[in-house]
Amino acid sequence: MARDVFGLDLERIEEILPRYAIEGPRYTSYPTVPAWDQDFGEKEYREALAELNGRVADELAIYLHLPFCAKACHYCGCNMLVTRDKGAVHHYLDRVEKELWKEAGKGRIKIADTWDDIALWMGVAPKILKATVGRYNASCDRGVDDIFNKEGRYLNALKVPPFHAIRCYSSFLGTIGGIKINPAMEVLDKGDRPIPGLYAAGTDTGGWESDTYCLQLSGSAFGFALNSGRIAGENAAQYVLSPRST
Repeated sequence: MARDVFGLDLERIEEILPRYAIEGPRYTSYPTVPAWDQDFGEKEYREALAELNGRVADELAIYLHLPFCAKACHYCGCNMLVTRDKGAVHHYLDRVEKELWKEAGKGRIKIADTWDDIALWMGVAPKILKATVGRYNASCDRGVDDIFNKEGRYLNALKVPPFHAIRCYSSFLGTIGGIKINPAMEVLDKGDRPIPGLYAAGTDTGGWESDTYCLQLSGSAFGFALNSGRIAGENAAQYVLSPRST
């Protein structure tokens, strides 16, 4: 039985890997991964920041997610069930409504009939919140979302009370470094050329997560850290022992 340095059964791994060699959902990102462009570099990033900095503070971000879709797409691959049974959605919303009122009693959620009350509970200017909601509702009326490019059939205006606000907190799922590597874990220069003898591994590296991130199984960063470290070590040792390194 062939085993690697970690005691893993390599033959068994080769046997089961083909079962999972299929396309799967990508983690939620805006814009979604298929819209990413390698030509978007530091210059474009700074220009985008400058544009945002020059805007009048008249908008907030609003994101609403129902875990049911009629078909799979790249818009959201996170906690989503493909179904055409609208009854499942209604049942889900009934349960959500009960949970909302329960949390409202604990002061974690505000349920009100006006956006002014919601804004005051949130601690934001009512004028700004109402302008944000108004812009979204206008997109719904036109059937075109020029903010997040959401499909028209999923645009539902926020006009009928009660309205809800939920107290949330920022958190990090994980952080990934910016050292670009190739499959051999060689560090690449600005021209994507390997730098001889320089290797990197683990979450100090970047550029691989959109291809290897697994939504269904946790610990992907740990798995990559172990395997990338092994691959980098093997290749580094081979480089040191090769005649070209002397």
